[in-house]
Amino acid sequence: MSQLKQRRLTSFFTKPTEKQGHTKQQKFSPESNQPSSSESDERPSLQRQRAFNFNKKWLEQHPWSRYECSKMFCDMCRREDKDNPFTQGCTNFRHSTLLRHISSLQHKAALE
Repeated sequence: MSQLKQRRLTSFFTKPTEKQGHTKQQKFSPESNQPSSSESDERPSLQRQRAFNFNKKWLEQHPWSRYECSKMFCDMCRREDKDNPFTQGCTNFRHSTLLRHISSLQHKAALE
Protein backbone atom coordinates (compact mmCIF):
# COMPACT_ATOMS: atom_id res chain seq x y z
CA MET A 1 0.00 0.00 0.00
CA SER A 2 1.32 3.41 -0.85
CA GLN A 3 2.28 5.81 1.90
CA LEU A 4 -0.46 8.25 0.86
CA LYS A 5 -3.14 5.58 1.18
CA GLN A 6 -1.67 4.49 4.51
CA ARG A 7 -1.77 8.09 5.81
CA ARG A 8 -5.38 8.49 4.69
CA LEU A 9 -6.32 5.23 6.34
CA THR A 10 -4.52 6.22 9.54
CA SER A 11 -6.15 9.64 9.58
CA PHE A 12 -9.54 8.00 9.10
CA PHE A 13 -9.10 6.04 12.33
CA THR A 14 -7.81 8.95 14.39
CA LYS A 15 -9.89 11.55 16.13
CA PRO A 16 -8.47 14.97 16.95
CA THR A 17 -8.95 16.12 20.53
CA GLU A 18 -7.93 19.29 22.27
CA LYS A 19 -6.03 18.80 25.49
CA GLN A 20 -4.19 21.51 27.40
CA GLY A 21 -4.20 23.99 24.52
CA HIS A 22 -2.81 21.72 21.81
CA THR A 23 -4.29 19.25 19.39
CA LYS A 24 -3.62 15.58 19.86
CA GLN A 25 -4.56 12.74 17.55
CA GLN A 26 -6.33 9.89 19.26
CA LYS A 27 -6.15 6.49 17.59
CA PHE A 28 -9.25 4.33 17.33
CA SER A 29 -9.39 0.63 16.73
CA PRO A 30 -11.33 -0.05 13.49
CA GLU A 31 -12.96 -3.16 14.93
CA SER A 32 -14.53 -1.60 18.00
CA ASN A 33 -14.45 2.14 17.24
CA GLN A 34 -12.90 2.55 20.69
CA PRO A 35 -9.60 4.20 21.57
CA SER A 36 -6.63 1.89 21.41
CA SER A 37 -5.56 0.44 24.75
CA SER A 38 -2.62 2.83 25.21
CA GLU A 39 -4.85 5.86 24.62
CA SER A 40 -7.92 4.76 26.59
CA ASP A 41 -6.20 5.14 29.98
CA GLU A 42 -5.97 8.91 29.48
CA ARG A 43 -9.69 9.45 28.82
CA PRO A 44 -12.80 8.92 30.89
CA SER A 45 -14.72 5.78 30.02
CA LEU A 46 -16.72 6.01 26.81
CA GLN A 47 -18.84 3.08 27.87
CA ARG A 48 -20.73 4.87 30.62
CA GLN A 49 -24.38 4.43 29.92
CA ARG A 50 -27.15 6.67 31.08
CA ALA A 51 -29.50 4.92 33.47
CA PHE A 52 -33.06 5.17 32.19
CA ASN A 53 -36.02 4.89 34.52
CA PHE A 54 -39.60 3.93 33.84
CA ASN A 55 -41.77 6.98 33.28
CA LYS A 56 -45.21 6.66 34.89
CA LYS A 57 -46.87 8.79 32.21
CA TRP A 58 -46.22 5.94 29.76
CA LEU A 59 -48.92 3.97 31.60
CA GLU A 60 -51.42 6.67 30.63
CA GLN A 61 -50.14 7.00 27.07
CA HIS A 62 -50.12 3.23 26.51
CA PRO A 63 -52.96 1.63 28.52
CA TRP A 64 -51.83 -1.88 27.57
CA SER A 65 -48.46 -1.37 29.29
CA ARG A 66 -47.73 -2.51 32.82
CA TYR A 67 -44.83 -1.89 35.18
CA GLU A 68 -44.18 -4.73 37.62
CA CYS A 69 -41.05 -5.94 39.41
CA SER A 70 -38.91 -3.25 37.73
CA LYS A 71 -39.91 -4.45 34.24
CA MET A 72 -42.29 -3.30 31.50
CA PHE A 73 -44.94 -5.68 30.19
CA CYS A 74 -47.60 -5.64 27.47
CA ASP A 75 -50.96 -6.96 28.68
CA MET A 76 -52.16 -7.57 25.13
CA CYS A 77 -49.15 -9.68 24.15
CA ARG A 78 -49.22 -11.58 27.45
CA ARG A 79 -52.91 -12.37 27.00
CA GLU A 80 -52.23 -13.74 23.49
CA ASP A 81 -49.12 -15.69 24.60
CA LYS A 82 -46.77 -13.85 22.26
CA ASP A 83 -43.03 -14.39 22.61
CA ASN A 84 -41.33 -11.00 22.82
CA PRO A 85 -39.48 -8.92 25.42
CA PHE A 86 -42.73 -7.37 26.64
CA THR A 87 -44.13 -10.76 27.67
CA GLN A 88 -40.93 -11.71 29.51
CA GLY A 89 -40.41 -8.24 31.00
CA CYS A 90 -38.46 -5.50 29.27
CA THR A 91 -35.92 -3.40 31.17
CA ASN A 92 -35.02 -1.06 28.31
CA PHE A 93 -36.85 1.96 29.75
CA ARG A 94 -37.00 4.22 26.73
CA HIS A 95 -40.06 5.63 25.02
CA SER A 96 -38.57 4.56 21.70
CA THR A 97 -38.70 0.96 22.95
CA LEU A 98 -42.44 1.28 23.57
CA LEU A 99 -42.96 2.84 20.14
CA ARG A 100 -40.97 0.05 18.50
CA HIS A 101 -43.10 -2.51 20.35
CA ILE A 102 -46.30 -0.83 19.14
CA SER A 103 -45.17 -1.19 15.54
CA SER A 104 -44.08 -4.84 15.96
CA LEU A 105 -46.03 -7.51 14.10
CA GLN A 106 -46.60 -9.53 17.27
CA HIS A 107 -48.21 -6.61 19.08
CA LYS A 108 -50.38 -5.76 16.07
CA ALA A 109 -51.49 -9.39 15.88
CA ALA A 110 -52.35 -9.39 19.59
CA LEU A 111 -54.63 -6.39 19.07
CA GLU A 112 -56.69 -8.19 16.40
